[in-house]
Amino acid sequence: LVVHQRSEGLTQLRILELGAGADAPAIADDYLVEFDHEVYTVGSGSNPGFGQPTVRLGYTTMAVPSSVYDYDVRTRELTLLRQAPVLGGYDPDDYEEHRLWATAADGVQVPISIVYRRGARDRDDGGTRAVPTLLYGYG
Repeated sequence: LVVHQRSEGLTQLRILELGAGADAPAIADDYLVEFDHEVYTVGSGSNPGFGQPTVRLGYTTMAVPSSVYDYDVRTRELTLLRQAPVLGGYDPDDYEEHRLWATAADGVQVPISIVYRRGARDRDDGGTRAVPTLLYGYG
């Protein structure tokens, strides 16, 4: 059973492996699908067969183009099926993505996602050079 949920502003996929047999627990296992990126959006597609061992899902980050994966619930492995092409020699590894938190006036923590060119903030210029950054605040 695949559950879509949101935690701290991120979409997540929770897998609930249902028990088999009269004496088995109702839920045999319960875990979140893990991804390599700190900031991402994920959602599953429809699976016509209830007992299928794979889940088709869509995945994207602020730097990684829309991708379609199959997730095998038995092995917990992701298999990339396709990824939207980006022209012009684009390489997602050229960018850094991070999750920061800001405190709102009412004390609530608000997640902020940022992306910028890898290494752009590492240069020693005394902090005077502007670094192009894309920022997204949730909430």
